[in-house]
Amino acid sequence: MLAGYARIDNACPAEVDIVSASSPGFADASLHETRIDHGISRMRALTVLPVSAHGFVEFAPGGLHLMLMEPTKPLKAGDYVTIDFTLSDGRRIPGRFELRAAAP
Repeated sequence: MLAGYARIDNACPAEVDIVSASSPGFADASLHETRIDHGISRMRALTVLPVSAHGFVEFAPGGLHLMLMEPTKPLKAGDYVTIDFTLSDGRRIPGRFELRAAAP
């Protein structure tokens, strides 16, 4: 299992809703959010992630992130993987991500 972090910008004049993520490099890719609830860190899958017009969302440790399960091949730092984001209108937007070693 890996976590994905990035910034997604929306240069469009209208809000877009990301409704799923997928990747040929993983058996499963999904949008997740970590929240602190009564002092306990809880993670939940998101069914929709709005990105405001001319705005952005940031995936970072302890907040929004991609959950990447079961890589389809061995991966190492420096490799690139493609993550496809599906919008509520059916469009698919690809993103290219570089794998990095976990912070110490």
